[in-house]
Amino acid sequence: MRLTELNDRIEVCRERYWDIPKYVRIEHGLRPDVSEDGYSGAAFISLAEDVLRKAFRGKYPFETDYMWRHAARGVPSAINSVEEVVALLEPMIHELESKLDHCAATMAIANE
Repeated sequence: MRLTELNDRIEVCRERYWDIPKYVRIEHGLRPDVSEDGYSGAAFISLAEDVLRKAFRGKYPFETDYMWRHAARGVPSAINSVEEVVALLEPMIHELESKLDHCAATMAIANE
């Protein structure tokens, strides 16, 4: 059940993320500018979807992608249970949701 909830939240984040113009995503720290390093909502969404696909198969342990471990600190090389998937993804999804909420609120104020 928790995996389905996380998957639903990631899907909503994906839709919200791509509805925001590129320059606004850069301004609000949802993606780095060209040739810069920084937080990337798109990369996180893709990597989270990869982890969830593996988790839905239910064959533990499974390895996390090298790019995932490089992109986020504290990501283990292997995940051993649903509980570990939830513990890993929940705070990261919450962070993206918060960034998207802040961006949406700022855009709404600017449009008034």
